[in-house]
Amino acid sequence: MMDISKNYHPIIIIGAGISGLSTAYHLNKFGFDKLKIISDPNVSQSHQLEGAYVIGGSWSNFTRISHARGFVDAANIWQFGDQAFDSVEEFCSNHSEVIWEKGQRMRLICSDHELQEAQLAVSQLSKMTSGVELCAPSKFSGLNNQRCLAVQVDGQRGAYVNAKTFLRALRSHVNQTIIEGKVVQINELANGVEIQLENGQRYMTEMLVVTAHHTIGDLIPNLKNAVIPVADQCLEIILETKTKQQESILSAGNFLSANHGYEWTVCHENQYISGGCRYLRRHGGVGDSFPRYLKNVEQKIIEQFMGIYQTRVKTFKTGYVGTDIYPCDELPLIGPMYGSSKILVATGYMGQGVSYGFYVGKCLTELALTGKSDHLPRIFWPERLRSL
Repeated sequence: MMDISKNYHPIIIIGAGISGLSTAYHLNKFGFDKLKIISDPNVSQSHQLEGAYVIGGSWSNFTRISHARGFVDAANIWQFGDQAFDSVEEFCSNHSEVIWEKGQRMRLICSDHELQEAQLAVSQLSKMTSGVELCAPSKFSGLNNQRCLAVQVDGQRGAYVNAKTFLRALRSHVNQTIIEGKVVQINELANGVEIQLENGQRYMTEMLVVTAHHTIGDLIPNLKNAVIPVADQCLEIILETKTKQQESILSAGNFLSANHGYEWTVCHENQYISGGCRYLRRHGGVGDSFPRYLKNVEQKIIEQFMGIYQTRVKTFKTGYVGTDIYPCDELPLIGPMYGSSKILVATGYMGQGVSYGFYVGKCLTELALTGKSDHLPRIFWPERLRSL
C-alpha cells in the first residue's frame, strides 16, 4: 500500500476560484498556514472579462423566493445575499489595489405581471429593510418609458468590481500551495478522506472542502443529478455619448436588470458589461456545458441595451460565454455533504458568484472549525436533497 503519510494535511481545498481562495484566506486567520489547494489547470477559474458585478439580496426578486419558500426563509436568503455583499465591500475597502465602484441595484420592470410582482416584493421587503422603493421611470432620465413601466430600487446593493484586481488581492493575502492536477476519485475512510489525482498522487485529509463548481457532480456522485450547467454570455460596451440625463440610471457601480433578470448590465465609468438574452439559446442555455459564443445573442444584447437606455453604442468588445451552475431547486448548495462528516461542498450561486463565493469562505471556515455557522441558512445545506 502506498505510503501517503507525507501527503497528509488537516484541511485540503479542491478548487482555486473565489470560494476556494476565500476559504483559505479565512482559515489563515485562524492559524492554518500553507493550506493545500488542488486546482485542475484545464478548468477555467475566472471570468475572461476584467469586470464583474456584485449584488446584494438575490438575483431573483423577493416574491419568487417567498412564493416558493415562505417569507421567513426568503428573508434569510435575502439577508445572506446582503451580508455577502457587505463582506466583499469590506474586503475591497481594505485593499486599495482592488478597483471597485458601488452603486444601486435596480430592477427595470417591463411587463404588467412583473409590475404586480414588484409591488408585492417592495411591500414584503419594506418589512425587513429600508431603502427599497418602486419608482416611476420618469425619475430616471434616459430610460425608454414605452418599455419600462417602473423601476424597483433595492438600495445601495450593486457594484462593479475589477475581477482581476480582486483575485490578485485575494491571492496575495492567502498563504497556500497550489497543487495542479485533476482529481479522479474521493474516498471517505474511517481515518479521513483520500484524494486521488489523475497522475497517481494521493493525499489524505481530516476535512475536505470542495468548491470546484464545474466538476463537483463528478467528484461528489450524489450531486451529479442535482447541479445543472446554464450558459450565458456578455460583452463590454462603450457608448457613443452619455448625456447628463442618463447619468442617474447609468451611474458607475449601478447594476441593472430587466425582463426578470434575462437582461442585465453593470456600469463602470463610460464602459458597461451587458449580458443575458439566453432565451435565444437552445433550451434557454440549460444543460449546455460547452456553450458557443453566439452572434445573434450578441446582437440582441446590444439591441436591448440601446432600446431600454435610449443610447447609441460606439463600439463593443466581444465578450465571454460560460456556464453558471444551478442547483435543481434553485438554491445554493453550501455546507456538509449529507452522509459525510468530513466533506464540505459549495456550489450553485445562481448568478452571485463574486459575493457568494467570497462570503462562503467565511461560512465554510466556521463549519470546518466548529461544525456550525450562524451566518449560513440551514436551507442551503445539501441535506435537503437526500431524497434524490
